[in-house]
Amino acid sequence: MTQQQKEWYKKWWGIVLAVLLLPFFIVWYAWNKSNWNVAIKLGATAFAVFLGLFILGTAVGTPPEHQKTEQAAQNTSAQTQEQPKQEVKLQAPQYTFDVPALVGKNIDQLRQVLGQPTDSSPEPTAEQMQYTSLWDNTFKKDGKELLATYDARTREVEDLFISTDDPSGQTQDKAQTTRTW
Repeated sequence: MTQQQKEWYKKWWGIVLAVLLLPFFIVWYAWNKSNWNVAIKLGATAFAVFLGLFILGTAVGTPPEHQKTEQAAQNTSAQTQEQPKQEVKLQAPQYTFDVPALVGKNIDQLRQVLGQPTDSSPEPTAEQMQYTSLWDNTFKKDGKELLATYDARTREVEDLFISTDDPSGQTQDKAQTTRTW
């Protein structure tokens, strides 16, 4: 072999092939091209066998993601088929406040429907009216609160707000509804 000609495993395509077939290349290189003693050659061979088994086990032992999803769906459907089907009766939700019936009413009409507010001062004082005409009343029913904001001069209700009973203060219903009074 001339000095200008490289060995196959030193050429670009040989390096790519060696990396792709790394466990086999390690064994071949350790025994045929190295000056290592026998103990190191045996260690390199054991490492190559372990690496090859690990790569093979990873490739064969783990199903692709779509197979995992299909298997989970099959398991779920098998569990569903085993359980007897129960008839579910849907009930109409029970509303604490009939908000559509309150829309368009002024604060005095709201008080007739909902009763007296629980606020310590349901009406603003003359001094408070100098700074704002908006005031609010809180009505309680069945552990829920409805807050009505109204203009104390015109008595028109500006908005209604129903509190949540979620301990975090957040509601589960994320739908936003906007109404024009």
